[in-house]
Amino acid sequence: MTKLRDRRISRRTVDGLSVEEKDAVFWNRELPGFGVRVYPSGSKVYVL
Repeated sequence: MTKLRDRRISRRTVDGLSVEEKDAVFWNRELPGFGVRVYPSGSKVYVL
């Protein structure tokens, strides 16, 4: 399951993202359709 949050995606923002139980997608508010998926393991993947 994913959750959506609007924020500007930058290197600093991505480095600070974390989740505890389930993966989550954080969408960029300035570039629609661009986001980063964060997994509980700490892995991060950009999504379009």
